[in-house]
Amino acid sequence: MDSDIKGRLSEFHNPRPEKMEFDAETGKLRVVKAPNPDLSVVQTNMSCSFFGGGNLVASSAKDKITLKPKSWIKRDMHVKTMHISCKSDRYQEAHNYAGVIIYQYNGKSDWRTANNTHCKSGYIVIQDTDSENVEKLKSEEFGQVHGAVYRNAFGEPKTKSVVGEGFAIQNGEIKFNSGVFNNPQGSVFHDDHRWMNELSKHCVRKIVEEWMTAGLSGVKQRNFEVKELLGDFDYEMNSIILVDKDNSTRSCNIL
Repeated sequence: MDSDIKGRLSEFHNPRPEKMEFDAETGKLRVVKAPNPDLSVVQTNMSCSFFGGGNLVASSAKDKITLKPKSWIKRDMHVKTMHISCKSDRYQEAHNYAGVIIYQYNGKSDWRTANNTHCKSGYIVIQDTDSENVEKLKSEEFGQVHGAVYRNAFGEPKTKSVVGEGFAIQNGEIKFNSGVFNNPQGSVFHDDHRWMNELSKHCVRKIVEEWMTAGLSGVKQRNFEVKELLGDFDYEMNSIILVDKDNSTRSCNIL
């Protein structure tokens, strides 16, 4: 079928949302429609709602993951590198920890927090949940543990402008669930599940395992390329995937 005809049929069956926008050149308001859906994308039989956390897309080259919002007004956010913060505590076997990976702050991929911490998309911080500072903040912060870790690390409370995912290390086991980070109410970047997206989980697990292995000596490597982290990620084993026909991107629509 001709691509133009397909586009018209899609528009007929799935009308795009519209909004009014000021045109600086004409000085008048004009109607703007959301972009056409990608008609080349096909979906497997299983529902993508099984996966949780953020809506992340990986390229077939596995060199980046992209955070995709439900709202067409919001921009995609690309992550090629993940960084484990020097604000992270060092691992001790008898202790429990919580961590967050931040993708975006107030629409920005590069920003500074209230205590002047320089962050970029893919910024990871892990802290001891039994430490005096985190323990004191648990009762004050929304989301308790992960909210307390965020405030202790960045000097500010976690708000809706912060987009990320949360995880924990309990009794030496890595767990990938968080209410305040993985399914915040009303977020266009998340679904209603408490666990992390499979792509980010695969990457974060490798980083956390290296951090745990380093122990009290501390990790020597701070930056991790997504291409290396996803090198052994098996798309075929993760069948809940959207794949475009030229095989350039694969994703799980989990918002």
